[in-house]
Amino acid sequence: MGRPRLHNTEEERLNAARRYRAKYYERNKKVIGLKMALKYRRKKDDTHSDRAPKQLSAPKLSSRHSIPSCTTSPENGVICDIDDAQSKLVAICAELGPLSNRMVHDFQDHREGVQERLSQHLQTLERVQEYLRFETLHADSDSSRMAIVAGVMCRSKAILMAAEELWCYSATSEIDEEMIPKFRRRGLLFQTIV
Repeated sequence: MGRPRLHNTEEERLNAARRYRAKYYERNKKVIGLKMALKYRRKKDDTHSDRAPKQLSAPKLSSRHSIPSCTTSPENGVICDIDDAQSKLVAICAELGPLSNRMVHDFQDHREGVQERLSQHLQTLERVQEYLRFETLHADSDSSRMAIVAGVMCRSKAILMAAEELWCYSATSEIDEEMIPKFRRRGLLFQTIV
């Protein structure tokens, strides 16, 4: 025997669906409003495509809060959501190993290129941490969301420390005598955060 019907008539079913949508909207009013405003701005800019493209930014929630901008182009470096922040962290973490290999095996030939790439990663990590601080300050009382943000924040701090360590090694004119033994015994910070 199956469970009893929750809604016996079509009208009851429609009313239950309306109540559910109203509750969902009340819980997510800020996010829905921001998404709709961003969608409106994109649509508005698409209709005026004869003008030079301008950078889109999310609307301000109120005069007290500033909302980070999120544009349509992924290469601008703006972090749009927690998944974007996590993907940037994974990409940076994956590249730390090859960068340190280049430094260990041929320091003088690769030092400047490695240092430049690490500088770019450090800037990206700063943007990730800025986004995570914003999420922490402006998040509602959603404890699961806060736990996710806290976990990503912890991982980003560890990756930041590892990238800074490698950058410091690359900033010297000669390879540091400690770096190669540390690298071989897997004692560099990036080797411990795998």
